[in-house]
Amino acid sequence: MKKAFVLREEPFDGYNWNVGDHLIHAGVDAIVDHLGQFTRTYINRKRFGLPDPSEQADLLVYAGMPQFAATDCASMDDQAWAMLTHRFPSTRAINVGCGTGYALHVNRLSIAANMVSEYYNNWYYAAQSDVAYVTRDPLSWHFLDLLGLDATLGLCPSHFAAAPPANKKYRVGVSLAHPETKFDQSQESRLRFELGELYQSLLARYPDALVICQEPIDVEWAKALGITNLVLPQTVAEFYEACGSVEMLISTRVHATVCAVLRNVPTLHLAIDGRSDLLTPLMTCGLSKLNIFWHSQNEILDAAQALVEQGTRIDPSPIIDRFRSATVDRLATSLKHVAKRRSQPGSVIVNPGHVARMAAGDVIFLTAEHFRANAGSNRDERIVFPFEGIGRHVVFGPYKRLPRGRYEVLFDLEYWGRAGSLDSEMTFDIAVSGDVLAADRIRLSDLLTNRRMVRIEFDHERDKHDVEFRIEAFGHSGQLNVAFSGVRLKAL
Repeated sequence: MKKAFVLREEPFDGYNWNVGDHLIHAGVDAIVDHLGQFTRTYINRKRFGLPDPSEQADLLVYAGMPQFAATDCASMDDQAWAMLTHRFPSTRAINVGCGTGYALHVNRLSIAANMVSEYYNNWYYAAQSDVAYVTRDPLSWHFLDLLGLDATLGLCPSHFAAAPPANKKYRVGVSLAHPETKFDQSQESRLRFELGELYQSLLARYPDALVICQEPIDVEWAKALGITNLVLPQTVAEFYEACGSVEMLISTRVHATVCAVLRNVPTLHLAIDGRSDLLTPLMTCGLSKLNIFWHSQNEILDAAQALVEQGTRIDPSPIIDRFRSATVDRLATSLKHVAKRRSQPGSVIVNPGHVARMAAGDVIFLTAEHFRANAGSNRDERIVFPFEGIGRHVVFGPYKRLPRGRYEVLFDLEYWGRAGSLDSEMTFDIAVSGDVLAADRIRLSDLLTNRRMVRIEFDHERDKHDVEFRIEAFGHSGQLNVAFSGVRLKAL
């Protein structure tokens, strides 16, 4: 039997507050099982318990890297993976579920450009051109793609974990998170106040709700808020049971949300950092997702009440099965063919004032503040607009002159609220003086899943005329809002 080494410590039987480790572990097991008959050895990424070079190694797996280095330094994860791939240079390697987190009040296109500019990131990932990546969120995909690496946007492996059934005991559950446990430390004081007030309002409306804590610090804070009907699971099985024991869940924890949705529990996720982007495909099966910094407490309470009154069971299995199959097919193909790094990446520039020339591979980011809109408003460096047809383009601009040539444009979007009709559509086009150079009309069901990155190639010959990139919605999709970060333009 073939042998795989997996860089992620095998979770112990007792409870680990980061339940995501357990979910990712189970999901990676499911993926490797589909790839072939492998025995698996889990390597503790914190102690570098690396195998001897004389051992057999048929597959190396980096499982769910929690976040990419955004500064000029090497994490312990990075060091362990570099040592492992160096020890077995001829063994095929895959990275499943790699991802990152970011502050919701910052444009992720700007973050991607900053990450790529770091010397360490360029040096470290240049040595991994033969690794196949399946990323869990758009920011991670941007980062790897800009470095010329072989990346595909998929689901976090946690979604592929088996979901044991649970007995329903409570009508409403609330997954609580202390602000200190979250990624966005710069917003901690604001989060502490707003989350505390929100939890108290939710419990005033649903006094019999079960409050699910994930860490001892959550319990301390919940008690300080006057919350008494709470549970701190002592094992992973107990956490699964708690998330599945409610008829609907209001959650501020990403993997509590995953646990609940996998158990067919209608869930309202309240995002407090960019890791919530990995949940977007689940919006096709009924997940609601709100930004706690953008949506008022009344809007959140109304969304919670709508979910309670709806009382429907959701079924994520079709979308989960589809992504699992796509991930397995993608990785199986990569194991048969050596991944090749694309041509050396070009320069990356954010919001240039004038574009005199672009060499093949050069990339420019044009962020949302340089575009115009016929609906919605500007929020945290993005244009946010409702998903509904208004009879004209909702976003257009930025009216830049470009050198002649062939280009690829990528529209960067994220989605908030609750999706209604998945048959609604959006059209994306590139125009010069009103003449359309290229266009694509895409159903909402695809925009939330396999077309989250809208990419269009076009030829441009009229370098004396301004180019604009436009978006128009057709139909109406419930309470869904679209957040437009900007476009990424690459010379081909």
